[in-house]
Amino acid sequence: MSEPSQPASAAPVSLAPHRLGGTPPSILTSGHAHAWSGAAFAAAIADWQQGLRSWQLWGMLGWSELRRRYRRSLLGPFWITLSMAIFIFAIGTVFSQLAGSTLQEFLPYVATGYLAWMLISSFILDGCNVFIAAQPFLRSVRLPLSSFVFGAVWRNLVIFLHNLPVVLIILALLGVWPNGWILMLIPALLANALAGAILALVLGMISARFRDIIPIVGSVTQLLFFLTPVLFHPMHLGLVGDLLMFNPVTHFVEIIRASLLGQPPSALSWIAVLGMLAVGTIGSFLMFVRFRARITYWV
Repeated sequence: MSEPSQPASAAPVSLAPHRLGGTPPSILTSGHAHAWSGAAFAAAIADWQQGLRSWQLWGMLGWSELRRRYRRSLLGPFWITLSMAIFIFAIGTVFSQLAGSTLQEFLPYVATGYLAWMLISSFILDGCNVFIAAQPFLRSVRLPLSSFVFGAVWRNLVIFLHNLPVVLIILALLGVWPNGWILMLIPALLANALAGAILALVLGMISARFRDIIPIVGSVTQLLFFLTPVLFHPMHLGLVGDLLMFNPVTHFVEIIRASLLGQPPSALSWIAVLGMLAVGTIGSFLMFVRFRARITYWV
């Protein structure tokens, strides 16, 4: 009798790591062991390095998104400037009477505080959509995820610089002229920009996974506006004003406001800002290492 035929041997399966665009498979998996591997940390660092180097890319992304928002609009981004100026004059006039202060004293405080608040709130609200809005790119082109974060920060900084001359004109009309302390606006903007990148990274990942977070963040941001000394001075509120110093946004607003008003910066605010940036940078980076590989699938 003939010997039974041996089954055809299966083709050997290669266990060698397959690379997709230079990214090891351990980064593309969702297992806990792989997510905290050295390769995951290396990939996250490389993503940020590539994102910083591709400044032309995220600069273009920021500009294109800004143009898309105001397409077919007669005034374009000037609508933001116009609405901000109207709000400052209207609210400043009313609240100066409620605070028992003159318009010359109160309006500069409101104008600079509201300008800073608009920057911070835009970082918060835009941060929620940073990866969701980039869905067409994420599913078709391999780009550093950090480039979308930098693009969102750059876009909002452009809007801030676009609105800044209006506030400077208001200050000049009220007799408040810049002095040497205005140079502190540069580190203040850098600190706020880093905070914006942290917020975009963290909120962008959470919102991509849980879409209900976006309206919740919007509601919390509205509440934060009334808990941040934009329309009032904490010293007028006694103990409540002291408690408002625990609001993180207060200190980011204060470092911008003080530089524009020509006042020495608050040491407490700068210590609080630097401490929050240190914790936020470490925490957001660890989050990015852990969930970076999942972002594309979440959106």
